[in-house]
Amino acid sequence: MEEFTGGHDFGKALCDMCDLEGQLEQKRRELALRSDFNMCDVFKMLTRLKAGKRGADCDDLYATMVNNLELVITKDEVFILFYKLDKDGDGVLNYSEVCDCFVPREEEYAALINSRGGFYGDETDPKKLFEGETRALIKRFVRGFVECEVSMELVRQRIVNKLAIRPEAAFAAIDIEEKGFLAAADLRAYLKGLNMYPSEKNLSLLFQRLDKSERGALSGDDFKTGVEPFSLSQDSH
Repeated sequence: MEEFTGGHDFGKALCDMCDLEGQLEQKRRELALRSDFNMCDVFKMLTRLKAGKRGADCDDLYATMVNNLELVITKDEVFILFYKLDKDGDGVLNYSEVCDCFVPREEEYAALINSRGGFYGDETDPKKLFEGETRALIKRFVRGFVECEVSMELVRQRIVNKLAIRPEAAFAAIDIEEKGFLAAADLRAYLKGLNMYPSEKNLSLLFQRLDKSERGALSGDDFKTGVEPFSLSQDSH
């Protein structure tokens, strides 16, 4: 097995990623506790689709963020948001993908949102959707989402560029049983061995981010994509 150096620094980077996930999830929970917050109206506000369109593209999302949500945001920041949400890569956001952005990962909070229908069915002005405090929290969440993704990318760049850590070597160091895949327990054990103890919830959130196929196990490719900078993971696909 390839010798793995920089293990402590890599563990610190994983903990930083856990913290970022936890901060974003806290913003999701705050929204879930707002009684008027619901996904039907969020989708209506953010997409405002023209007749015949099956979903919102990146330009649609930018226009609605600026015009309907009245959020100060750049096109580059909207692209970051759009790329993260467009899970099937078809160039448009559907209802399920928008829900995946806003709905908390914790079941009890997710149930609050999933049990709510639309509150503003007859309202045609998207600027009048949601109470003032709820709109402010939506803006805060969107801003936090973008900042989370930017910060994640900086951590990934630190891992590969500054620390010069090869994802394959890190994967092998964590996969001490040589199973060929990683479970959440493997990440936990690796960090425990470094005397690092991120919260269980935040570690679970990070694992969900890395587990794009939702199999409950990370392949070498899953892991590599999750810890490499965006440009490198794009080049390898």
